[in-house]
Amino acid sequence: MAVSVSLRLPEDTAAGKPLTGEFAGLFRLRVGNSRVMHARPEAGSLVRRSRRHVKVANTASRRSNGILWGCAMVKMKIDSNVSIYPMPVVLAGAVVGGKANFLAIGWITRVNHQPPMVAMSLSKRHHTNGGIREHKEFSVNLPGVNLLEKTDYCGLVSGRERDKSQLFTLFYGELKHAPMIEECPLVFACKLVNLLELPSNDLFIGEIVEAYAAEACLTGGAPDVAKMAPFTLTMPDNSYWKIGSRAGKAWEAGRALMK
Repeated sequence: MAVSVSLRLPEDTAAGKPLTGEFAGLFRLRVGNSRVMHARPEAGSLVRRSRRHVKVANTASRRSNGILWGCAMVKMKIDSNVSIYPMPVVLAGAVVGGKANFLAIGWITRVNHQPPMVAMSLSKRHHTNGGIREHKEFSVNLPGVNLLEKTDYCGLVSGRERDKSQLFTLFYGELKHAPMIEECPLVFACKLVNLLELPSNDLFIGEIVEAYAAEACLTGGAPDVAKMAPFTLTMPDNSYWKIGSRAGKAWEAGRALMK
């Protein structure tokens, strides 16, 4: 569906002529009755001498303060060292030197369905890596926002200098070198199945052997994200964020487009 927006364009912009400047993005515009294909924007070249009315083709739209805006986005090239937005925050646990140790990480994801596996990437300098390498076991503990301060502390200090085993109430399941945190609403223990050495990081791939969840955080026997109240991480602004409301139903929201 075409929607109308007001943009500032150069006075000499003609129908069919490629636009340059801040509004030269990777989307289609119609000026008059002619379609205009944009090229990449040139920073600082916005002309403010006039306003023209254009139609943005095949874009969604939203209304803010009574003004209808098209969702076509101007793309600017940025540093390739970018992060996934947002990242989950977990505490990776291992036994190092006979003591439980925990590290706050954001680089973790599921990587296999059956058997269930996760992969987490840890900088080679971390104290936790040695324990995982030695015992071939580790834990993943998902903290609630009420544990934000302690979680951040686990990322600030190293187990080489500080004993972090007394921060939480711990328990062990089948794996005796995968310490799990009682205060976290969701925890699981993993056995190491693969280690990939990257230039700056160790990528640990583990099979989830057992998982535990706080009964109060379950709905229908499954973890409920609203009850767990986890938080996420963004970089490079280095900020933690609470989880918001549900935006839609997975594997259902797009069905309308299949008709």
